[in-house]
Amino acid sequence: MQFNPRRTRRESIHHAASCWRWTHPDQQCRRVFEIAECQDHSIENFDYIIRNNIRFAFLMTKFALLQRSRGLVISTGSEAGDVGEPTAAPYGGSKGFLHAFTR
Repeated sequence: MQFNPRRTRRESIHHAASCWRWTHPDQQCRRVFEIAECQDHSIENFDYIIRNNIRFAFLMTKFALLQRSRGLVISTGSEAGDVGEPTAAPYGGSKGFLHAFTR
Protein backbone atom coordinates (compact mmCIF):
# COMPACT_ATOMS: atom_id res chain seq x y z
CA MET A 1 0.00 0.00 0.00
CA GLN A 2 1.46 3.37 -0.98
CA PHE A 3 0.60 6.74 0.48
CA ASN A 4 -0.96 9.18 -1.97
CA PRO A 5 -1.13 12.74 -0.55
CA ARG A 6 -3.96 13.60 -2.95
CA ARG A 7 -6.35 11.09 -1.39
CA THR A 8 -8.93 12.32 1.03
CA ARG A 9 -9.27 10.66 4.41
CA ARG A 10 -12.30 8.74 3.19
CA GLU A 11 -10.46 7.55 0.06
CA SER A 12 -7.46 6.53 2.17
CA ILE A 13 -9.66 4.48 4.49
CA HIS A 14 -11.40 2.79 1.56
CA HIS A 15 -8.05 2.07 -0.06
CA ALA A 16 -6.69 0.56 3.16
CA ALA A 17 -9.85 -1.53 3.53
CA SER A 18 -9.54 -2.79 -0.05
CA CYS A 19 -5.96 -3.90 0.67
CA TRP A 20 -7.08 -5.63 3.87
CA ARG A 21 -8.21 -9.20 3.38
CA TRP A 22 -11.47 -8.90 5.25
CA THR A 23 -12.73 -11.99 7.00
CA HIS A 24 -15.46 -12.45 9.54
CA PRO A 25 -14.21 -11.68 13.09
CA ASP A 26 -14.89 -15.26 14.18
CA GLN A 27 -12.53 -16.51 11.48
CA GLN A 28 -9.90 -13.94 12.47
CA CYS A 29 -10.01 -15.01 16.12
CA ARG A 30 -9.73 -18.68 15.24
CA ARG A 31 -6.68 -17.97 13.12
CA VAL A 32 -4.94 -15.51 15.46
CA PHE A 33 -5.37 -17.67 18.53
CA GLU A 34 -3.44 -20.65 17.25
CA ILE A 35 -2.69 -22.43 20.48
CA ALA A 36 0.79 -23.83 20.35
CA GLU A 37 4.17 -23.20 21.87
CA CYS A 38 6.41 -20.83 19.93
CA GLN A 39 8.41 -23.55 18.18
CA ASP A 40 5.16 -25.11 16.94
CA HIS A 41 3.60 -21.93 15.48
CA SER A 42 3.55 -21.82 11.72
CA ILE A 43 5.45 -19.04 9.99
CA GLU A 44 2.27 -18.27 8.04
CA ASN A 45 0.37 -17.63 11.27
CA PHE A 46 3.22 -15.52 12.66
CA ASP A 47 3.23 -13.36 9.49
CA TYR A 48 -0.55 -13.02 9.73
CA ILE A 49 -0.32 -11.77 13.32
CA ILE A 50 2.45 -9.29 12.50
CA ARG A 51 0.58 -7.99 9.45
CA ASN A 52 -2.73 -7.54 11.27
CA ASN A 53 -1.61 -6.43 14.72
CA ILE A 54 1.53 -4.40 14.00
CA ARG A 55 1.81 -3.40 10.35
CA PHE A 56 -1.81 -2.35 9.97
CA ALA A 57 -1.76 -0.26 13.19
CA PHE A 58 1.46 1.43 12.08
CA LEU A 59 0.20 2.21 8.58
CA MET A 60 -3.16 3.55 9.70
CA THR A 61 -1.45 5.76 12.31
CA LYS A 62 1.06 6.98 9.74
CA PHE A 63 -1.62 7.83 7.20
CA ALA A 64 -3.77 9.54 9.83
CA LEU A 65 -0.84 11.70 10.96
CA LEU A 66 0.02 12.62 7.37
CA GLN A 67 -3.46 14.11 7.00
CA ARG A 68 -2.42 16.77 9.55
CA SER A 69 -5.89 17.20 10.92
CA ARG A 70 -7.42 16.77 14.34
CA GLY A 71 -8.71 13.44 15.51
CA LEU A 72 -7.96 10.30 17.47
CA VAL A 73 -6.05 7.14 16.76
CA ILE A 74 -7.39 4.21 18.78
CA SER A 75 -5.49 0.96 19.13
CA THR A 76 -6.59 -2.06 21.12
CA GLY A 77 -4.07 -3.90 23.20
CA SER A 78 -4.51 -6.98 25.29
CA GLU A 79 -3.53 -8.38 28.63
CA ALA A 80 -1.41 -10.79 26.59
CA GLY A 81 0.86 -7.84 25.75
CA ASP A 82 1.68 -7.37 29.44
CA VAL A 83 1.55 -10.89 30.80
CA GLY A 84 2.49 -13.12 27.88
CA GLU A 85 1.67 -16.77 27.58
CA PRO A 86 3.78 -19.67 26.31
CA THR A 87 1.06 -20.86 23.93
CA ALA A 88 0.45 -17.41 22.42
CA ALA A 89 3.90 -15.80 22.23
CA PRO A 90 3.53 -14.20 18.76
CA TYR A 91 0.14 -12.74 19.66
CA GLY A 92 1.34 -11.42 23.03
CA GLY A 93 4.43 -9.92 21.45
CA SER A 94 2.36 -8.10 18.84
CA LYS A 95 0.06 -6.69 21.52
CA GLY A 96 3.10 -5.64 23.56
CA PHE A 97 4.24 -3.68 20.51
CA LEU A 98 0.86 -1.91 20.39
CA HIS A 99 1.15 -0.97 24.07
CA ALA A 100 4.58 0.59 23.50
CA PHE A 101 3.64 2.14 20.16
CA THR A 102 0.61 3.98 21.50
CA ARG A 103 2.43 5.34 24.55
